[in-house]
Amino acid sequence: MIYAGIPEENILIRPDLKEAVLEAKRIGLAANIMATYTCLSPIVTIVSKEAKKVSQLISSMISGK
Repeated sequence: MIYAGIPEENILIRPDLKEAVLEAKRIGLAANIMATYTCLSPIVTIVSKEAKKVSQLISSMISGK
């Protein structure tokens, strides 16, 4: 990432996958999660669950329930 010209202060390293996803969600900015091949399946699961929660929240807000 540094070699790609991304300033070091803009790079956050989180060893816990769920913590990384939740922090990116909390910040509310676009985030790139760089994971090893081994971590891809767990990351997809975590992100999918979080996306479903957001979708349900938006649906409930629209329907007024």
